[in-house]
Formats: sequence, C-alpha cells, structure tokens
Amino acid sequence: MSALAIAFALSIPASAAPHYIPLHRAAPITGAAVWILALLLRALIVIGATTFVFARLAHTDLLEAGLNWCWHEVLPDIPGWLGFAEHPVAHAAVAVPVFTITGAVITHLFGGLRAWVALRRRLTASGSVGPQGAALLPDDEVVVAVTRFGRGRVVVSDRALEMMDDEELAAGMAHEFAHLRRRHRPLLLLASLLSTIGRPLPGTITAHRELCFQLERDADAWAVKRLHDPLSLASAICKVAGAVEPRGTASLAGRGPVTRRLAELIGERGVRSTRIEIAARILVTGLAGVVLALAIAAPTWASALGDAHTGHICSHD
Repeated sequence: MSALAIAFALSIPASAAPHYIPLHRAAPITGAAVWILALLLRALIVIGATTFVFARLAHTDLLEAGLNWCWHEVLPDIPGWLGFAEHPVAHAAVAVPVFTITGAVITHLFGGLRAWVALRRRLTASGSVGPQGAALLPDDEVVVAVTRFGRGRVVVSDRALEMMDDEELAAGMAHEFAHLRRRHRPLLLLASLLSTIGRPLPGTITAHRELCFQLERDADAWAVKRLHDPLSLASAICKVAGAVEPRGTASLAGRGPVTRRLAELIGERGVRSTRIEIAARILVTGLAGVVLALAIAAPTWASALGDAHTGHICSHD
C-alpha cells in the first residue's frame, strides 16, 4: 500500500513535468517517448483514482444496498468462478470503474470505425489512383494525408494536385509514407485511447496534441533525410495548413503549432538543444519508473481493497 502511495505521490508532478520542458528542441523520438509515457501515466492515475473514490463511496449503506441489488437482480447470471457473487460490493468497487472506462474506450473506437467506413466509401466511390499509388480523393480542400485506421494508405486530393508543384507533392507524400514506415499509426491509436481514459485530468488533451506533434516532426525528419528538400516540405505544409481534414485521416499539417515545424525545416538556429535532449531522456527514465511502480503496485492494492470490503461486509453480517 505504501509503495502505491509513493507512486501516486510522484505521478502527479511527473505527469505535469513534460509541459514545462520545450520538447520541440529535443529529438522527435525522445519527445514522443515522453508524451506517450505521460499519457499512460495519466490513464493509470484516472483508473486508480476512480477506483479509490468509488471504493470509499461503497462503504455507504445506500450505495452498498444499490450495488447488492444491481449484482443480484440486474446481473444475476455472472459466472460463479469470477467470485463476484460472494462479495458483490467488494468486487463492484473495482469492476464498475473499469466497466465505465471500458465503455468510454469502446465508444471512442466505434467513432473511429465509423470514420474509417465513411472514408473507405469515399475512396471506393472515387476508385482513382494518384501519384506513387496514393488514393485520389475528390475534394475542394488541399489534402495530403494518411489513413488512421485499416489498411495504411496515403490520400491525396485532386485539389492538392492542382495547387502543389512536383517537389512539394513529392515532399508531402514522403512525409505521409514516413508515418507508415515508422509505424506511427498504432502509436497514434494507443495515444487516442489513453487520452480518452485520462481526459478528466487537466492537460491531457495538450499531451495528446504534443505527442502527435512529435510524430509529425519525426515524419518530417524522415522525408528530409530521403529527399534532401526541407523547403519544399515546408511549402507543402503551408499549403495544407488550414484545410479541413477528412474524417479518418491524419493530415500533413498535423496537430500542434505548424510554426515550430517550419522553424526546424528552414534551419532556424537554436531549435535543437543538447541540454534539452539530456533532460528529456532523464524524464523518460523517470516517467517509465513511475509507470512501472504504479503497474506493479496497483494489483496488490486492488486485492487489499477487495479484502477490506470483504471485512466490512462481514462486520455488517
């Protein structure tokens, strides 16, 4: 119990620490590691805090009676081997928050599935193929993007083909292919789920946006290394910025301040910092340690919580 208390005491400042470090001056992969760990930590905090609060409330006679009624009347067919039937209040104190959070995650995934189906229908209706095998999307907006779900595909609108020259289009598409080659999409999906769980905490949306920004920087670096044309990529980003992002895609403009990416692409002095990189790596280590401590201590705490509720129920009997 004390280990969990220490972990929770460290988790709050640890989850807030990334907001005070200019991670846009560290390497993209280091910044991404910081933000994904911060989102994971926030999700663990919400799960733990929700379980703790609900468990405390379960001590009240009114809620205890309600949980007993729910477990025996509303959910009477739960298998006995799960152990819920023996001490419904004790297990409900842990299970209900988990069910609630799971419901939020499923709702989020369902929204993503709907967006993917809508995009797939648009691409199927078009049936056209753009440069380098990209899917051509009829759209009045300047769109260069990658699909978020399903088969990984680069999407280009016919408007983008009109507005961009060959160098800009090649640079923009190289950036989107980087998302596929660097396996960014699974990380974005995980971050989206963690953000859904951790949303009650202030700053979670910002943390999610900053992670997306770091992955955009990583794709920028990959495209520049391949084509050696950062100015064309910067120009393509400027042309895409402000366009409406089709549902189910991640646009070239990405999330986060575009000006930071442009500053790095045009070689503005002072963008990268060795000192910031070292601080970011230290932060990665610290965040990983706190996340590991919470992950190890939480099951023991949940078991102790269940025993405490069992004792509370037995004392009433």
